[in-house]
Amino acid sequence: MRQMRHLAYRTRHVLRQPPKPRWREPLINGLVAVACVVVLGLTVHLARTSGLTERARFALNDQLIALTDAMGMQVHEIFTEGRQRTTATEIVQILEPYYGQNILSVDIAALQKRLQSLPWVQNATVTRQLPDQLRTRLVEHRPIALWQTANGPSLVSVEGDIIQVSALSPYRHLPILSGAGAPAAANELMRLVASVPALGERVSGAQRVDGRRWNVFVDGRIEVRLPERGAAAAWVRLARLEADSALLARAVEVVDLRLPDRVVVRLDEAILQSAAHATRGQST
Repeated sequence: MRQMRHLAYRTRHVLRQPPKPRWREPLINGLVAVACVVVLGLTVHLARTSGLTERARFALNDQLIALTDAMGMQVHEIFTEGRQRTTATEIVQILEPYYGQNILSVDIAALQKRLQSLPWVQNATVTRQLPDQLRTRLVEHRPIALWQTANGPSLVSVEGDIIQVSALSPYRHLPILSGAGAPAAANELMRLVASVPALGERVSGAQRVDGRRWNVFVDGRIEVRLPERGAAAAWVRLARLEADSALLARAVEVVDLRLPDRVVVRLDEAILQSAAHATRGQST
């Protein structure tokens, strides 16, 4: 029970947002911190230029760590910003071991790399605030689509990266993409379809064709074939047709916009036959 209470405290402590800047530390702490940094720099310089043995260097480093420990330069507070989808447990597991560690001995690059290994983290920045604080800032991936492959669906970020998470249920409302190269071009496609909001909201998925163009699916049943060049203009042309004649409300299966001077439409025979049967049933 005590360990659980301790972990709960650490979780709250690690995930706190940094306070607004204010003069909260006495001036002497700042002077001590600056002095320690100067001493550290001189130590490294002397170790490199004086030909000290490895053993002597380690001994000198140990003495510096002991000196700064005595001055209270240990990690007592860690603040985290930017966490949205990354779980508190994942953050605590990485940051917990750093409590009590000498703040000058913290390997910032290694800590950032560990944070960036988390599935939702795109980028992580860690900074020291002497004498006793670490501040971490996370930039998380933003999911925009699902990519369907032979191995199942994967979540795609704005940057075209695959987000390595297995819990996809919360994102089943996102458009489903397929085809080689689809993730890399996903953001461009999403911007294109969103340029006409009334039409973009009806997009259920898209297929990347030969790495050059898109077939976009509207309302889960209508295939809209966009050209390799001028796709944005073709999308606007489709929106005008829909506004003028409600084209997509008809028994349409394919709308081919690849030719700039015409629109080729293929009707859905199954819908037509169903409508015919319904009409005959009413007449009898």
